[in-house]
Amino acid sequence: MFTNISETATNEINGSCLQGHITINYWKLVEVFGEPTEGDCYKVQKEWVIEFDDGTIATIYDWKWGSEYNGDGYGTHYTEVPEWNIGGFNNDAVIMVNRALKEHDSSIIEGEVIQKLLPSS
Repeated sequence: MFTNISETATNEINGSCLQGHITINYWKLVEVFGEPTEGDCYKVQKEWVIEFDDGTIATIYDWKWGSEYNGDGYGTHYTEVPEWNIGGFNNDAVIMVNRALKEHDSSIIEGEVIQKLLPSS
């Protein structure tokens, strides 16, 4: 279904951007996608890079939640982040993340992943 390529992905995510958001806890993401990598130690604390069997690339990351960005005493530890960004090259990233989560845990209901609406070209 998918592979966590967080440790080796560099070129695979160049040019990707925000596609949506998901309200879910860190431990559920670890349960489904495995361990994340360290972020950039400024705007991102933790990040997953996932490649799905159909070639879709998705990133899941905590954007601007940490104390590195917000200042000591004002950030949220990554285990407590309530909302995560989903990045990719198109909305398929959001669809595939949602599908993987629902296949892993059928109690996750439709609509827990909030898609960013992109203007039509």
